[in-house]
Amino acid sequence: IRESDKYPSQSEIGFRIVGMRVYDPSCGSEDGYRYWNKSFGVSLTKREEVLDALMVFFNCKRNGGDVSYAKLILVEMVSELKKIKAWFEMNTTLAFYASSILMVYEGSNEALSS
Repeated sequence: IRESDKYPSQSEIGFRIVGMRVYDPSCGSEDGYRYWNKSFGVSLTKREEVLDALMVFFNCKRNGGDVSYAKLILVEMVSELKKIKAWFEMNTTLAFYASSILMVYEGSNEALSS
C-alpha cells in the first residue's frame, strides 16, 4: 500500500502529524505530559482538525489565548523548515522518497519570560 493511500489527507494538507507530546502539569499524568499517538494523527482528516492539533502543540490557549509566543516559535520553525526545503531542492546526489521531521521547542513558563 502506498503512503498516499494510507493517509489520503496528507496530500491535501502537505504533511501529517504522527503523534505529539505536550507538557501540561495539570493533566494528572505521572510525568506531566499529555500524549497523542499515531492513531490520533491518522484521525486528523480536515485542515481544521490539524490546525486545532497544532494550536494544542504550540500551547496557543495559554495566557487567555495570547498567541504571541507561538508566533515567535512558528517564525523560527518556518525559517528552519525553509532551509531544509532549500537543501532538498538543491540536492542532486541523493534521492529521497519520504522523510520525517521532529519538531521540538521549549514551552515552559520560564522560557516565556526570557
